Amino acid sequence: RSGESMKNPRTHPKIAFVSTMAGSPWGGSEELWCRTAMRLRDMGHDVAASVYQWPERPDAVTKLIAAGVDVGFRSLKPSAAGRLMRKLERRFFPTPIPRESMNWLRKQSPDLVVISQGGPWEALSWMNACRGLGLKYCPVIHANSEIWWPVDKWREDIVNGFPAAQRVFFVSQAHRRLM
Repeated sequence: RSGESMKNPRTHPKIAFVSTMAGSPWGGSEELWCRTAMRLRDMGHDVAASVYQWPERPDAVTKLIAAGVDVGFRSLKPSAAGRLMRKLERRFFPTPIPRESMNWLRKQSPDLVVISQGGPWEALSWMNACRGLGLKYCPVIHANSEIWWPVDKWREDIVNGFPAAQRVFFVSQAHRRLM
């Protein structure tokens, strides 16, 4: 073991949760990952979460922070400079998640990233980022519909992202069958 790991050995795996929910501050999908995060924290795991920064912070996020979960906030609407930077990053770098999110993943260095996503394709960029950093991940798909077909340019990300996941979870068998 390295000197660093000898100084601060983990007794439990570190789990990071990423919420892709940008339509509202809180919903059923948030309850699932949040309660899981809190339970893992109560069991002694190091837990982190990346969520969008809403004008009013949901009470559950405040409770996570109070319980010792390291919560990182992402901007809902990047500034003009941030949008320009994202365009440049997308052109020259393989991952389309914002640099701040990539830095957050590196800093956390979790043993597993749980990506809570609404539709089936929202986590593709996060899966790419995890693969690029050599992190294990599992997406949780909360919704699916026959009208949400992937576009051709996502093909490579889909073909590489889902099979590389530790597991792909669905909240219903109907969503899994449709996928």
